[in-house]
Amino acid sequence: VDIVLICKKFSYNSFSFNLIRPLDYETITTWKLVIQGHDKTSIPFYTYVIIEVDDINDCSPLLSWNFPLQTIEILNDTDVFNIEIAIHESKVEQNNVIIANLIASDLDTSSNIDNQIKFQLIINTNDSLPFEIHGPFADSTFVLSTNNKLDREYKNKYILNLILTDNGQPKLSSYYKLSIYLLDDNDNYPIFDKFIYYVDIQENNLINTTLLQVNANDSDQDDNGYVTYELDDINNKYVMIDSHTGIIKTKIQYDYEQIKNFTFNVTAIDHPNKGQQLKTTAIVFVKIINQNDNIPKVS
Repeated sequence: VDIVLICKKFSYNSFSFNLIRPLDYETITTWKLVIQGHDKTSIPFYTYVIIEVDDINDCSPLLSWNFPLQTIEILNDTDVFNIEIAIHESKVEQNNVIIANLIASDLDTSSNIDNQIKFQLIINTNDSLPFEIHGPFADSTFVLSTNNKLDREYKNKYILNLILTDNGQPKLSSYYKLSIYLLDDNDNYPIFDKFIYYVDIQENNLINTTLLQVNANDSDQDDNGYVTYELDDINNKYVMIDSHTGIIKTKIQYDYEQIKNFTFNVTAIDHPNKGQQLKTTAIVFVKIINQNDNIPKVS
């Protein structure tokens, strides 16, 4: 028996014991007090007082996280009530992808406490909820999964507020925040602002005259969305292109009497760090405008 601890918890007189500190069932469930009695002449005698501490629902339920390592990157888990994770969008292209296994526990465990855990999941946005919780399995394990395809280009971050509630009296709850960031994958093709470009130019132009500028956008991020341009025929004798700006210039001087129009294809290409490049092609039609540049001849 820890006499010092008992002295800190109890006081007594000839009639009763008085509690001078709170007792915590989760720390010590049973106290055994040894009582010594004697007078000035008699041999001491001993008896015991056993105090059983009843459990009450005074502990909020707890939640622990288990993430599938092959799909989840943990960004911050130093605060168990505020977890941040990241996942590539290619890993959540289908329904029912497991995001986390959630294991609930409660320190209130005595037989008179019904400590079955209940979950409520809230997402703090007006969007439809693309997640759901399954369970409980074995009374305390739950699975958080997707119920819809996730697309970073539509939404790149979700914040889920989880409320974990026990069934004690009174009911107690714990509050958790899970931030889910979607990482970009190269899943979008570059898109030209036009599929077909038309341009007119007067004959007898100067070499290096700007014909037009093509433009393509890629909704992916960073290098996945960085677009350069090239001509399908790199030996095109009529035009040249700046691969970074999409500006197309004349390579020669055009003569209407020699060529009245021509076409060529321009390709926009993205540049992922890994994986396959995605390409899109547009068509350019060039019409040469005649000038009165020839002297009449008499035959």
